[in-house]
Amino acid sequence: MSQARLRPEGDGLLSLVRETLDGIGRLIGEHMKLARLEFQADLRAYGRALVTLLLVIGIFALAYGLACVGLAVLLSRWIALPTAFFLLAGVHVVVAAAAGGGALTRLRNTQPMHETAQAVERSVTALSDASAGKTDGAGAADARGQVTVPAIAADAGGVNAWPTTRP
Repeated sequence: MSQARLRPEGDGLLSLVRETLDGIGRLIGEHMKLARLEFQADLRAYGRALVTLLLVIGIFALAYGLACVGLAVLLSRWIALPTAFFLLAGVHVVVAAAAGGGALTRLRNTQPMHETAQAVERSVTALSDASAGKTDGAGAADARGQVTVPAIAADAGGVNAWPTTRP
C-alpha cells in the first residue's frame, strides 16, 4: 500500500516522521483539490441561478408595475386615485417584508462546501485518534502496534474512500 515501507531507509523514527509528513501532505493536498473543485461547482451553480433570477426579476417588475397601475385605475372608480395607489403600496410593503424574511431564512440554511467540511472533519478525527493511540477503526497498527499513515488515510472516510478529484 505504501512504498515508503519498501525503501531501504529502515523503520527508524526519522523514516516514520517522513512517512507521516508525506501522508499529511497528501491529505491536505486532496482536501485542497476537493475544496477548489467544490467551490468552483458551487460558484457556477450560483452564477447561473443569479443570471436567471435577474432576468426573471426584470420581466416580472415590468409586468407587475403595469398590473398595479391598472389595478389602481380600476380602484379609482370607488376611491380616490391617490388613495388607491397608497393602498396598493402598503399591501406591497407587507408582502415584500414577508418574502424577504423567507429568503433570509433559506439563505441561512444553505451550507456551501458541505462535503469538504465533512471530509476534513473525518481526517482530523482519524489523525487525532491515531495520535491518541487508538487503533480501533481510525487506522491499522503494524506489528509493533504503531499506526501507519497509509492506514489512517485508507480508513479516514471508510476503506479506500479518499475523494478522487480531477483538475
